[in-house]
Amino acid sequence: MKRPFWQPWVVVLGSLGCSLVQAQSSSVLWPWRLESGLTLSTTLGGLVSAQAASPVRSSAARLQEEQSKLALIFSYDLLDSTGVAALGADQLLHQARNWLVHGRLDLARQNLEKMLQVTPDAPQALAELGHIALQENNLSEAQRMLQRLRQRYPRSQATHDLETLLRVFGPDQETLARMRLLARAGRQKDAAEIARSLFPEGPPQTGTLGPEYFRIMAGAQSGMSQAAHTRRAVDALYARTKDAQYRLVALEMEQARGAPAPVLALAVEQLAQDPGVDMYRLRDLWRRVLERLEPSVLAQRRLQAYLRRYPEDALVRGLLREASDPARLALAAAQQALDTDQLAQAETWAHKALRLRPQYPEGLGVLGWVRLRQSRYLEAQQLLSKAMQGSDEQRWRDLLVTARWWGLLHQAEAARDAGQWDRAAALLEQALREQPGNTVALSSLAQIRVAQGDSATAQRLYE
Repeated sequence: MKRPFWQPWVVVLGSLGCSLVQAQSSSVLWPWRLESGLTLSTTLGGLVSAQAASPVRSSAARLQEEQSKLALIFSYDLLDSTGVAALGADQLLHQARNWLVHGRLDLARQNLEKMLQVTPDAPQALAELGHIALQENNLSEAQRMLQRLRQRYPRSQATHDLETLLRVFGPDQETLARMRLLARAGRQKDAAEIARSLFPEGPPQTGTLGPEYFRIMAGAQSGMSQAAHTRRAVDALYARTKDAQYRLVALEMEQARGAPAPVLALAVEQLAQDPGVDMYRLRDLWRRVLERLEPSVLAQRRLQAYLRRYPEDALVRGLLREASDPARLALAAAQQALDTDQLAQAETWAHKALRLRPQYPEGLGVLGWVRLRQSRYLEAQQLLSKAMQGSDEQRWRDLLVTARWWGLLHQAEAARDAGQWDRAAALLEQALREQPGNTVALSSLAQIRVAQGDSATAQRLYE
């Protein structure tokens, strides 16, 4: 006997987390209403928005408009295939984990219960339901789920996960609380030591402890090999689970190592589209990345993308104004040219910044840096001194010290070439007082002492 034509529709809609009920409508199109807020029309062969569920227009244009909205065309053969139920179960599990991140245990449970309707006794669903029971202090329900898992899947990862969660939220709950307290206090190494003792075989993939564990591990590791190992583990979990929290941990690690801000800002922007991400943590990371952007047209785009989501953020609005400032744009171009050793271009952009904003401390500093690279030490000192007067940036102080030191060596060379041995020696001794043990200054002074006939002093200097 052939199944009713609507049966596979209900199966797939159920796998998507929806249920089908007849709508209160006299439309000849016989629409059906979904509890998820969508509407099914058998005439359209797909889904249209809840707004389109109001009395259906009779015009062909309206039908075409509805058909273009969120259309899911179902094939009877596809519905009969065994892969559909598995795909629906994966989607329901993903949705349940998304709701867990946002603290909606009720909606997470609904998705998991529907998942069990699609795939009875699915181990991941039973483990997640056990985790939710623990969050609700329902120990008996969590133990009941564990018993089902032990009976059906005694060696599965889900069974092991729930056993770990029952221990961590039970006898070891004080240890877990101490780990979290240390992590919030910034004592990442102490927190990591406790995390390893709590999860000697690694964190459970059920629930939300996995990303928390790897976040602590990442904060505690200073060596490159350890960080790389943690990053590979996080990337592998994200590839397998598509859990946005693992991707967020990976981007936080990128920020910690100082990854290029433009690329990282785009990656964070893309992750913000995932409904399963913790937006509080993501927003904090997003702002910190945006603060590192140098003024540019690309930076403006990244800042505008953030402000489309958070238009009230005064700090980022200020960053956008700075990124759009012509003087800052010119200065950023000068810095970029300087970084690539294009001194002529760097000088041109620095002059443009100073024309737009005379006595601009950063402009004076960058131009002073250019002069230092051009071996025009006296000019460099003058410009860097002015930059220091209008800015408290340490780099201008450091560059000024460098310019003075190389200026002393330059003057010593000029005095030596002019046969002024005593003046050259005095300048080199001054340079050595500022940088004791500098081999360039020691070698130059030794050569002068040899020229003066003081071989003994020269020998000591060479040693």
